[in-house]
Amino acid sequence: MLTLDCFCKGLFCRKITMESCKEHTYQIMIRFFFSDDKGVGVRSEYNGVLLLETILQTPVAKGEETVKLELLFSEAVVLQRTLKSVDLLGIEQTAEVLEELNTKITEALSQPRKGIKAQKWVTVCLELPHSSLKWVCSGLVAELKRQNRHVPALAIASAVNERLNSLLPIPPDGSPFDRTLMFSEAMRRMTFSKWPHMNYKWA
Repeated sequence: MLTLDCFCKGLFCRKITMESCKEHTYQIMIRFFFSDDKGVGVRSEYNGVLLLETILQTPVAKGEETVKLELLFSEAVVLQRTLKSVDLLGIEQTAEVLEELNTKITEALSQPRKGIKAQKWVTVCLELPHSSLKWVCSGLVAELKRQNRHVPALAIASAVNERLNSLLPIPPDGSPFDRTLMFSEAMRRMTFSKWPHMNYKWA
């Protein structure tokens, strides 16, 4: 598999020669589609990087199940530093998440890559119970909001929460949706076919 830099403006050509590339250059939207016997996954670029290691992560049935969560190296470092500086009272899983972050960041640093573009593609893949990541990231978001700290870690933890929510099973028809998930546009759209949205008319 050949991985390309998504900031190359979608360079596409049939032959790997400079002459043919000049003749066949297109602006395209790149999406990767993978499948196995358990599921399918589709990915587009995220900040110029493709997070392919977790593309086939399947939804969980229970919060105790282990999931893979891929982060850019820079995001993992920001999350690690913020978790060390913020006291999340009552969340025992913080130490577990911090230990995993420390381990995976150290592993990434032990495999240096040459070149700025190669360094940009360094990622950290956390493997932890879904509930542990969820408790810690939700707690971090709540604490940063309480302190009115609009720091980069707030956006990172919120994005992690969104990805963790996408791994939860969809509630069956007739059951109420979790209100805490309504910050996600995708989850809100799922409620549009149910009361009170179904009979709503624009004025």
